[in-house]
Amino acid sequence: MNPYIGIVKGKPGWIQIFEQEGLSYKTFQPPDNPAVLVVDDITSRNAILEYLAEGGHIITSTEIVGKLLGEHMQDVKIDYIVPDASEVFHNSGIIDVYERGHVRKKEGFGTTDNDFPAVFTFQYRKGHGICFPFDVSALLLKNVSQMKYFYAKQGRFPAEYVCSVSKGEVRKLAINSIRYLFRKKGIHYIHKWYYPDGKDNAFTFRVDTDDSGFAEITNTFKIAEKNSLSFTFFVEVKCLQNALHKLKDLKNQEIAVHCFEHRIFRKTEKNQENFLRARQLLHKTGITTTGIAVPYGLWDNSLGALIESSGFAYSTEFSYAYDDFPTHPCVNTKHSPVLQIPVHPICTGTLLYAKNNISEIKQYFTDIINEKCVSGESLFLYGHSREISRYPSILQHIINEITTRKNIWAGTYGDFYKWWKEREQTKLEITSERNLLKIKTKETNSHLHLHIITAEGKHALIPLQSEIDLNKITFSQMPQPEPFDRKRLSIKQGSLKLKFKEIENWIKR
Repeated sequence: MNPYIGIVKGKPGWIQIFEQEGLSYKTFQPPDNPAVLVVDDITSRNAILEYLAEGGHIITSTEIVGKLLGEHMQDVKIDYIVPDASEVFHNSGIIDVYERGHVRKKEGFGTTDNDFPAVFTFQYRKGHGICFPFDVSALLLKNVSQMKYFYAKQGRFPAEYVCSVSKGEVRKLAINSIRYLFRKKGIHYIHKWYYPDGKDNAFTFRVDTDDSGFAEITNTFKIAEKNSLSFTFFVEVKCLQNALHKLKDLKNQEIAVHCFEHRIFRKTEKNQENFLRARQLLHKTGITTTGIAVPYGLWDNSLGALIESSGFAYSTEFSYAYDDFPTHPCVNTKHSPVLQIPVHPICTGTLLYAKNNISEIKQYFTDIINEKCVSGESLFLYGHSREISRYPSILQHIINEITTRKNIWAGTYGDFYKWWKEREQTKLEITSERNLLKIKTKETNSHLHLHIITAEGKHALIPLQSEIDLNKITFSQMPQPEPFDRKRLSIKQGSLKLKFKEIENWIKR
């Protein structure tokens, strides 16, 4: 048996999810019999129904289920989905959608903001399926941004201008649903682990140097050096023109491009000049750069195309995505070679602007780190050298929270980029014969592990090898998910105030 995922058309949003998760997948060609079939297109209706009738398991949208089974679905506007305690919402937060979708007048999992059931299971003859109220691929390709509040257990809620769709939460729902169907089918779920050498998590810290002199950058560097850590400094070059050469003194740190001048222009040519001028001036001092963080975290198709044509290897903008695994954005309908490395969008400055005190800010980061460690979501955080220099105890607190946990990888954005590319390039073909897994790959990867989850909910991390005898593996129970705290729904109040914040945000630019 080959426990792979089939997909009918191969729309780019679904491909992004498969690559993020490290799953084996291929385009559906009847009479293929994939473990789970993602139905992202209805043109092969008869073949899909035949696969279902023979005991197949599918994931699709509620709209497509209506066309498959001849059911009427209700068209509704969905702002967000509230998770429940069901398996498909393990470790999920509020799923921001802000799009029209379809719902069924039947019992389901989770609820939309207007109190409709959100996710549904269904049966067709011997087969089973799960359907979502939206088109996953279309939602992940949506590039609209808005001001949002982020939940804090103490103090005031910070707000930031970010991607309107919480793409990381959409991915979790999709992956939880695939795992649910694997379990229902009684087969092992196998994917490439997210972190090198079987580490539990990964920590990177991004430093934006907006309006900072070299003294403030040095103060931040000293914290990294004191803790034997390597950060990535995204440099606003204009502020440092007479001190650019001193950046070479930041030993074991990565230097990347933020901009020459901290602005975004309406014309692409002006933005290109801004980014390339910064990179060229850094190169003149002997500093090679591969990454960029666009000012204000902005990203759209035009900026994505510019980043790609300028030759950057990776970028990190929370207007594209936040709190998610790396992916390749679709630029001009094609996957870009540039790797987008999402970051948690709230920093010390955002929390200070919301009028939180130092104790509340430290608690915020403690809570974020705890949540990400429970869910296995990357610990990618950021800050500004200006605030770090003024409040060094906050960054030290973050580092202390990270280093008290064992088995966490730490490095620069460039380091993680290299790892993720290595992971992407290791293509696997997995077959299962009773309790023996056979793995074919053209590449060797000594850092890659496979994550295996049994139908009983146990799991293990195993170094990549050509054969794995499942009888010889010691499986342990999967960590219990954190239940959704309904207090988090309080961030959905005060939309008028957010509009004023959004206007204020644009005026500042």
